Order: sequence, then C-alpha cells, then structure tokens
Amino acid sequence: MNTSPVKFINLRADSRTNSIPEKIRRALKLKEFNDVFKKGEIAALKVHFGEPGNTTFISPAYYQPIVEELFKIGVKPYFSDTNTLYLGQRANSVDHIKAANYHGFNLSTFNIPVIIADGLLGHDTVSVEVNLKHFQTVPVASAYYFSPAFMVVSHIKGHMAFGFGGAIKNVGMGMVGRAGKYRIHSSTKPILKKEACTACGLCLDICPQKALFLNPEKVIEVYVMRCVGCGACIPACPQHVFRFDWDKPTKEMHEKLAEACFGVVKNKRALYINFLTDITPDCDCVSWSDAPVARDIGILLSQDPVAIDQASLDLLEKASALHPSALKPSIQSNPLHHLRPNIDSQYLLDYAEKINLGNRKYVLEEVS
Repeated sequence: MNTSPVKFINLRADSRTNSIPEKIRRALKLKEFNDVFKKGEIAALKVHFGEPGNTTFISPAYYQPIVEELFKIGVKPYFSDTNTLYLGQRANSVDHIKAANYHGFNLSTFNIPVIIADGLLGHDTVSVEVNLKHFQTVPVASAYYFSPAFMVVSHIKGHMAFGFGGAIKNVGMGMVGRAGKYRIHSSTKPILKKEACTACGLCLDICPQKALFLNPEKVIEVYVMRCVGCGACIPACPQHVFRFDWDKPTKEMHEKLAEACFGVVKNKRALYINFLTDITPDCDCVSWSDAPVARDIGILLSQDPVAIDQASLDLLEKASALHPSALKPSIQSNPLHHLRPNIDSQYLLDYAEKINLGNRKYVLEEVS
C-alpha cells in the first residue's frame, strides 16, 4: 500500500527566522504542495471562527503567513465555514460573520473576505454523487463546490461524538449544508435515566436546540424532532441523567462523516493543516474553553486527510496528559482516548481508508 507524506512543524523557536509563522511559510513553499493552488483561481480557506466565548480556536495570527503565501501564488482566497445545525451565534450567516469579525477574521485585517459557504441559513448546496453506504449524494456547500481548491485548517481537540476532531471532521461536517449535518447526527439521541432527574434545569439552559423540557411531573423529556444528537446535555447534568449508546450509532456516524468528506473533496485539490495546539476536551463549537488535556505538539500538513488525522492521533497517543484538566488525575498518557474511552476514533480512519478517502499509512517528515 502507498504511504502519504505528512509534514511536521516543530513548535520550538529561537529567532524570527525560526518563528512559527516563518516555518509555516517554508512548509507551504515545499514542492509537494506546488500543484494544489493555481494562479487566478478562487480558493476556499476553510477555518473555524470559534463560537463566541471560546478562546482556543486557531488564532488569526497563524493565518497571516498562509494568506500572504496564497497571494504570492496569485490565488484569490476567502475565509469560510458553514452555518451550524444547532442554535448559537453561527447558525445563520449574519450572526456567523459577526462572530468571525469579533474573533479577528475580516476583510480589513487580511484583505480577504469572509464567505459563509452554505448561504444565509445553511441550505445553499449542490448535490455530489458518491453512491456509498449511507450517502448516495452529499449536499456540499455551494461555495466549496464551485471552488476548485481549498486549504482546510483544523484544530485537533476532543469531540463528544467522534472522540476527536481533525481534518475529516472539519470537512465532513464543516463543508456540507444543514441537511448533511442532520443526516450525520441523526443516528444518535440521548437515553434518559428519568428517575435520577432533580429538575435542576441546568440542561435546559445548555441545550442549543431547546429540545429539552420538564413535564408536569417535573421530569425531563426530549423533543425528539428538535434534538440533533450534539451531546451537550451529557456533561451539563450533575445527576448523570443523559447518556448515549455509543456503539452502533457512533460507528454509523463515523461512516456518514467519512462519506460526507468524500463527497466534498471529490475531484478537488486540497491541502490540509492540523494544529496540535491548545488540545481541549471539546470542539471549538462550544462557548467556552476548558484546560488543555495535552501539551502543544506541533503543526502537520498533508494532501491526504486520512494520513494527517492518523498522524495526529498517533502523536497524541504518545503524548503525556496535562493536569488539572477534564482527565482523571490517574491518567498519564493517551489523553483523548481516556477522555471518551467508549469511542473508537480509529474506526473513522479505518472506514475512510476503505472508501478510498486516503491512506492511514504515512511518512512523517519534519520541516526545517
């Protein structure tokens, strides 16, 4: 089986020429990446602007060298993401662009626009035929469909449903329209231990879809049609009323996520960058940032989304756990796995490889 090259940027720095921005510049100039972007083309710079209240999304400071290198090629880049399935400050394009601006992503700072790729409310998509197990067609956000190339910049961190979030998650969930997101999430709904409910109401405030309510007996219930299976209720409840059956639904979600990613990148040129920094327990969609569970490791680049995510997980498997954090004090290594040991994050990569999204075998090479 072929192996995919994955480049590694060490975070050590002792001068301006060896600073992280300069290392990013050197990595982007490598000959392996020369054929991704073409002069005169419009290219999507897929990012996560961070939910207001979150402070560990990838800082705009890291994007300055990326944008400048794209300008040197003659590319016309734009910052982009899609609207969220759940309610919040990124659920429609008006609020989403305001959130992006609040966090420093705007035309005046970078001289490139912010475009929400799936339109005002998340319905602006183009169907891409894939004929896979769960998806026959994938509703790709229209701006991405019409962009011949993109750069996907992902923050590696924990995730309630997938165990971790990386390049495949950023593409499969983050570059499809609302209908695609719903299909991925539809496998999972919370199971309630109602007798444990004390009617404290904490879950009512945290649910982004307002899908929870107290019945006349003051016991929690779920509006099933509103619930999107995001899992926010689980850590919110001090009585442990909510749980997911992570076995079949999670594997099904992983398969759907990989298939959605396959549809987005079909016939596209793409470069993936994973930041293994500020490795928090939850994704950047939450409106807070918990303490990191692992030290900063580095930055990876590859044209293979499976290889870069596999390399990210492998590096994290060897990483020491940080405390105090969401981890139990006894946990000393493999922090993301121990956060959610019932979720097999490797299954996503295994299935992604089976559908020819990429290779799990890779060669890691440091950028000098």
